[in-house]
Amino acid sequence: MGAQPGSGREQHCPPSTPVLSVRGLRVVYGQGERATTIAVDSLDFELRSGEILAVVGESGSGKTAAALAILGLLPARAVATGEVRLGHRELLGAPARVRHSLRGRHLAAVFQDAMAGLDPVHRVGRQLADAVRAHRPRLPRAAVLTRVESLLTEVGIDEPARRARQYPHEFSGGMRQRAAIALALANDPQVVIADEITTALDVTVQAQVLALLRRIAHQRDAAVIIITHDLAVVADAADRVLVMHAGRAVEQAPVDRILASPQHPRTVELMVAQPPERLAHLAVAGPSLLATIDLTKRYRARRRGADQKAWIDAVADVTLAVHRGETLALVGESGCGKTTVARLVLGLTQPTAGTVLLDGRPLVTVAPAERYRRCQLVFQDPFTALDPRMTARQSVAEPLEVHGAPPVEAAERAGELLARMGLHPDERDRRPAQLSGGQLQRVGLARALALQPEVLVLDEPVSALDAATRAEALTLLTELQLEAGLSYLFISHDLSVVRAMADRVAVMHRGRIVETGSTEQVFGQPGHTYTRRLIAAMPGRKAPRRPPGMERGSGVCES
Repeated sequence: MGAQPGSGREQHCPPSTPVLSVRGLRVVYGQGERATTIAVDSLDFELRSGEILAVVGESGSGKTAAALAILGLLPARAVATGEVRLGHRELLGAPARVRHSLRGRHLAAVFQDAMAGLDPVHRVGRQLADAVRAHRPRLPRAAVLTRVESLLTEVGIDEPARRARQYPHEFSGGMRQRAAIALALANDPQVVIADEITTALDVTVQAQVLALLRRIAHQRDAAVIIITHDLAVVADAADRVLVMHAGRAVEQAPVDRILASPQHPRTVELMVAQPPERLAHLAVAGPSLLATIDLTKRYRARRRGADQKAWIDAVADVTLAVHRGETLALVGESGCGKTTVARLVLGLTQPTAGTVLLDGRPLVTVAPAERYRRCQLVFQDPFTALDPRMTARQSVAEPLEVHGAPPVEAAERAGELLARMGLHPDERDRRPAQLSGGQLQRVGLARALALQPEVLVLDEPVSALDAATRAEALTLLTELQLEAGLSYLFISHDLSVVRAMADRVAVMHRGRIVETGSTEQVFGQPGHTYTRRLIAAMPGRKAPRRPPGMERGSGVCES
């Protein structure tokens, strides 16, 4: 998305040109007759705008030394050789004054200890203002103050005017880390290096900070390097992974390939060293096929007994990820915002704020034809989801014809899909009024599958069905997922159904996600009071994990 208006930032390099290129980087500590230590040896990588690279390795593997060499912050006893290019500028051979002018303006860092990175004797707003003035000394005072408040708002700090007047010790740990990120973003840098910034944070704040980094990369088109030892962070945030050991890059590949098939023994060791519950997360977590980042939808509503209008957040700061081949269940009571999320992720409603990503690309940049082909919706009410004037075959053939299939070919393909859904030949040419609820839901599924989508958004797909028909529909959904590798965003208020279908669960309350975790974790050890209340109200607490014969990974699909 580039620079903000009036920021004065230079344009990025073309997408084909790396914004940061490192070739043969070598960092040696100690000089002359003194003992020397090779911290980094022959490191090579490239980074492009909008990309997130995770540099992973154990303590002492050379991750931070490489970052300091790129930033020009190595101590005097260290010597860096090789080539480091920011766009077309060579950094290692540049004079100190040139490198100083580039830091903050084009190249910025966020370090692990945010409290040490912020000056304790100055207000947060003052520190942000100083960072802005350092590179734009002639900017008017009013513009600087506006910029400070804008930065605090961008990193998710509420009441920015009040918070700007506070000192770092008055912020929580998560807020201090956000303020440190705002400080790094003050002058719209092309590259942001985040060194172990989630290590000291609890899991909830860690997720928020990672979501913020993803948003920075996608919305600002900034290149981000995340230095970490935590592979779960890699799975959630990165596009590519560079694994370091003893100062060398031992493996470098896209995150899904690293997690699915690590090649180097050191990478395998890092994965095995993860706690079992995190390893289970890594097993399904590749790059997200469908994701939301701080998604918000706000409506204007008139207050009772008043002429003035108020804003209502139907959805607020929702961050979710649906990975390939998995089922993410979104649960909550009626009116909590689940269906609004479904409409937002499909592009049927535009968000007030936040981003929807389809396979890593902002949804607004995906052509409607591609969006509808890859993502489909199965509605709650099968009786009103279909045109009453069209037969089942015509309803399924329609999207195929819209996308260019000849009518005869579309009708033939529709018949095949309806047969796969279990409709007899004489039922395929009936209209909705002549079909049962279960048959209508099968027609709706066939219609959604006509374009061979990758993601199905299932909005209460079985709530209108009787128990026997519901079991048939759930079995069919599981069969289809195992056969075609479909990803499901399964929206429901029925926890028995969710427990049977989902790999992971996100709990929604009053427009916000209050808890996310594996199905076993959420049902076995719920962390939020609202989740515990939902589970306590759930009938049949000992429902089976999946329909008989449909266990995930069994390779058997029994009807």
